[in-house]
Amino acid sequence: MYKHSLLGAGCFREIVDSSEDAIMIHVNGTTLRFTIRDFAIISWLKCSDNESNFVFNTEEPNMIILQYFDAGKPITKKQLVDNFNNKVWGDNDDYARKFVVLFFIHTFILSEEPTTTIIDRKDFDLVESDRYMDYPWGKKAFDLLIQHLHTKVKHDGKYYRLYDFPLALQVWFYECCLDFDNEIDVKVSDRPHS
Repeated sequence: MYKHSLLGAGCFREIVDSSEDAIMIHVNGTTLRFTIRDFAIISWLKCSDNESNFVFNTEEPNMIILQYFDAGKPITKKQLVDNFNNKVWGDNDDYARKFVVLFFIHTFILSEEPTTTIIDRKDFDLVESDRYMDYPWGKKAFDLLIQHLHTKVKHDGKYYRLYDFPLALQVWFYECCLDFDNEIDVKVSDRPHS
């Protein structure tokens, strides 16, 4: 059985003793515990709890939203991706960079559901103000991953989809599986699958 299959199987079990602070999966007599500390070590994202330090005046317009989106409506990830793909910023290098940052945050760090996810106004304010490098994206991504695992994992037959930075969870699970015996994890070959 492959590790990613084990991860999927683990996510569909009742994740024992899990809380808002950790994911605990019982596999082959061993309890694996994934915490925000594990997430921070693997992802290198800031995981501090200082989100309250990032307050913006929402009465003032955000220039990214004002220039490139319908300012009166919520902005979806799909709209962000469409605007990114269409390079709506033209020759404006400053806004090109800002769109790259937003795109990276919402497609890699917060890999949310693509069509219905609404992007927080705060995310645009963080990028517009250039304070996004100081923001604890790791804490936000970890909290969303925990929430997603508890409530929103979509399972349809043999397929499942994890959102909200599952790569950190996959790396952690891979590292944990190195210690399991051959009953649970067997290396088939050195060649990647074709």
